[in-house]
Amino acid sequence: MTSSLRLPSISQLSIREFPRRSLASREWLRLVAVLGAVSVDAAFLLIAAMLATSLRYGASASGNSTLLLMMMLPGYLFASLTYKGYSLDTLKRGGRSSGRAILALLTAAGFAFTAAFAFHVSARFSRIETGYMLVLGAMLLTFGRFFGARLLETARFIIDPSIFVLGDETAQLHGRQAHRVINIRRLNWTPSSEDPDFLDVVCRTFRHADRVLLVFDDPAERIAWASFMRLTGINTELLEPQLESVVPLGIGHWGGTPTLVVSRGPLSLPERVTKRMVDLAFVMLLAPVALPVAAILALLVKWESPGPCLFSQERVGRKNGLYRCYKLRTMRVDATDPNGELSASRDDARVTALGRFLRRTSLDELPQLWNVLIGDMSLVGPRPHALGSTADGALFWQAVNGYWIRHAMKPGLTGLAQVRGYRGATHSLRDIEQRVSADLEYVNSWSLWLDLKILLKTPLVMVHRNAF
Repeated sequence: MTSSLRLPSISQLSIREFPRRSLASREWLRLVAVLGAVSVDAAFLLIAAMLATSLRYGASASGNSTLLLMMMLPGYLFASLTYKGYSLDTLKRGGRSSGRAILALLTAAGFAFTAAFAFHVSARFSRIETGYMLVLGAMLLTFGRFFGARLLETARFIIDPSIFVLGDETAQLHGRQAHRVINIRRLNWTPSSEDPDFLDVVCRTFRHADRVLLVFDDPAERIAWASFMRLTGINTELLEPQLESVVPLGIGHWGGTPTLVVSRGPLSLPERVTKRMVDLAFVMLLAPVALPVAAILALLVKWESPGPCLFSQERVGRKNGLYRCYKLRTMRVDATDPNGELSASRDDARVTALGRFLRRTSLDELPQLWNVLIGDMSLVGPRPHALGSTADGALFWQAVNGYWIRHAMKPGLTGLAQVRGYRGATHSLRDIEQRVSADLEYVNSWSLWLDLKILLKTPLVMVHRNAF
């Protein structure tokens, strides 16, 4: 509904124009704030354990509270992540932050006590010493979280969301502040899900945006942009929106004005950090085996047929940005398909003898560990598709409604669709519909446990009848 008040146009909006470098550095500062909170929590719990021993047995004595803490700490960190105790929205509120920390401490203590009884080692721990540790830990965590909230309150640049406004020259706005304004008329932008290059431009433009406000007077244009942004995985909201044909995800506020959330990224910052840490840990664990195997296979590829040992292709990554995806070359150089327009068939003449083995065992994907290491991909996520891939003659994004939503998360080496057996050529619409359905299920229900479950199932499907 258009307001009857005369509001300033988009060109009159008050803008706090931050350099791109400043917005990029703020993401690092946020990561430092989260990791700092984790480190302070761990340090305070260690201090609590040492003080508990001192109170129970004396300053020079040694007890078992530190050992109990080592049992509790992983559970505490995992519980804190589960309770969103390390999200910036929680950390900047002292009461909520300390409450989540104490709840995580009690959860971890419960699991540790259960494990101690199960392994018949509970007698080693003093109840009084343990009680001291929990009480002191709760007090120190409360102090640390309230103090941290005050620090974040003074660092508004870190915690305040960066707001980008997308609109036209005639859009009517409240006189609020934004970090950047994108005028679609000046840029000649038209929302199109048929153009991967345009999606890549949108991804790069809003890379450092926490919230994107759509501000259009024209209801049709407003709905068109809302429907388009819903495919991007970028947090997007409508200012005074028309609700027809738009499925809202929630209500937000901007300077006291209600907004309608039409798109939301699936993972919070702590969840992305956790997923990234798991990725790096697994890559480091696999590297001593994967690197020699990949090197030997690369030499064999080079020996079998002339040309480079690696094949790289532009594919769609998180938030529909483009990146280079690497594989061991499995086809003759003169027959490679740069855009992936022709899927490999079971007896494809383009595939070399070694390439057939690599594709059947999925070993051609080994170089994508490099993509995981540099952050373009994750171990688990929707598999990246070639831009020219088709199903029943239609490009994937034309064949499946909402296809672009699967790119709200990083593409993965493996995924839910793959462990369910959805792989190989896409001859029919059903082939790609099953995969996208599994990908969207993964995006909407992500958890660390789901990732671990998929990783454990992946070796069972690496050799597959549809891998050719």
